[in-house]
Amino acid sequence: MTPWSEELIQSTKDHFRKHYGAELTTDDAIESLNNLTAFFEILIRWDREGGTQKQGETVA
Repeated sequence: MTPWSEELIQSTKDHFRKHYGAELTTDDAIESLNNLTAFFEILIRWDREGGTQKQGETVA
């Protein structure tokens, strides 16, 4: 079972086909959605842990 709706999966497949000219399988679309979500979860965690710097700051 996937947390993604059939509509979102189909939208992902349509977007990929439109922009890259290739077909995604349903499993590939689900994997893509999972990867994208994981990427943003990492960015959120990084930001909450103070992982961003202001311009001009250096890492000690």
